Amino acid sequence: MTKSLSLQEIIKNDLVKVAKETGNPKKELLKVLLSEISRYKNADGIQTKEVPDAEVLKIIKKMRDNAIECKNRYEVLILEDYLPQMLNETEIKDFIKQAFISEGFSTRKDVNIGTIMQYIRQSKLASQIDNNIASKIVKEMLQ
Repeated sequence: MTKSLSLQEIIKNDLVKVAKETGNPKKELLKVLLSEISRYKNADGIQTKEVPDAEVLKIIKKMRDNAIECKNRYEVLILEDYLPQMLNETEIKDFIKQAFISEGFSTRKDVNIGTIMQYIRQSKLASQIDNNIASKIVKEMLQ
């Protein structure tokens, strides 16, 4: 049985592939990304060599958001290659409906927006869900 590579290992391998190329902006961006990943500390405040994929995704999203803000389209494209494909609004709505059913939520009396958003953020699909869209859907469903 083959062990699948972690996201951190994939990024390292990609850096190795472009390492010999001079002036390649992808190489420089991957170096910065790996540097950010290496600064990660776990809940106990201890730096770890292997960073969980969920944490690597948070770092990539943060860097992507900064690249968007700086209007650096090339960096955005590179970073998005490492992010999972986002769910569309219909898929998010279906996921939230299923969450309501599985958790027994039905009205504002049962749950508040924060409770269901926390459920979404802790789900396996969290990295594929836009929280702004999810929040809008939850508000609509709770009215």
